[in-house]
Amino acid sequence: MQTNDQLAPNIFVIFGGAGDLTWRKLMPALFDLSQSHGIPLHFSIIAVDRVALSVDALRKRLHEGVKKFARSGKAPVREWNEFSPHIRYLQGDFKSDATYKELSDQCVRLEKEWGAKAQRIFYMATPPSLFGEIPSFLNYAGLAADPERSRIVIEKPIGYDLESALALNRTLASGFQESQIFRIDHYLGKETVQNILAFRFANPLEYGDKLVRFKAESGRTPW
Repeated sequence: MQTNDQLAPNIFVIFGGAGDLTWRKLMPALFDLSQSHGIPLHFSIIAVDRVALSVDALRKRLHEGVKKFARSGKAPVREWNEFSPHIRYLQGDFKSDATYKELSDQCVRLEKEWGAKAQRIFYMATPPSLFGEIPSFLNYAGLAADPERSRIVIEKPIGYDLESALALNRTLASGFQESQIFRIDHYLGKETVQNILAFRFANPLEYGDKLVRFKAESGRTPW
């Protein structure tokens, strides 16, 4: 297993970085990763949103979300103070070339500071109406140009019918290779995951040897 100082530098860009999904899910998960050394030594989280907000105010709000939702606990002050300086805030319009020019400049500055090329992950924590807009701006700004180091993540809904889903896929494919695109539907396998335990303990094949011993000792089966 690689340690965090062996992992490639990473720039995690969250479009909608001041929103509820970032507060409840993304930042607590990223903080948990940092506590388990699953994040590179050199990393930056760039929250992009339209809200007028200072970076200190954003970090304070995100800390509340981490304390409430992180699996690793209440985010003690020392651990949070080590993590939070990696969070940056870029206020800008999602449909403005200037936003992506500034984002590109920030990425270049970070890579120069680290002395290495970084993996760039662009996470869509925005309303679905922007899923077809932001990738085009990323492509135009050259932020999707390196297929080995650029990734885009889109949560459901992937369109609202077949036609809109195909249209979104065409937009994504115009700037990203398929290997760069990650589509997430966190409800797709929810029922199956919830039934894993029931399946496990009701599966006589997996526990055949235990059942044999149980029946030999008790003369009955456990169901």
